[in-house]
Amino acid sequence: MMRKPYVLHPGHILSKNDGQEHYIGAVQLAACWGVPLNMCEVDPPPHPRAPLFEPARTWPEGSIHLWPDYHGNYTLPPHQRPEALTDA
Repeated sequence: MMRKPYVLHPGHILSKNDGQEHYIGAVQLAACWGVPLNMCEVDPPPHPRAPLFEPARTWPEGSIHLWPDYHGNYTLPPHQRPEALTDA
């Protein structure tokens, strides 16, 4: 099975535009970054009742991590765009 190159980190973000807090889910985050959802793993936010000592999940080296962006800049460098990864 081919490894998925992107790791989505959905979560809450304070909007620079309206000053409001918004939740950006995995589907919306993939759309913002312009990456197909089928090329993504999703790192769900920790459960509010998760123990503080719960270990973080590890991802393969070279994974491209994508978070909500306060400034709304969702531009990937050319070598990280889906078309560059699928042509390889």
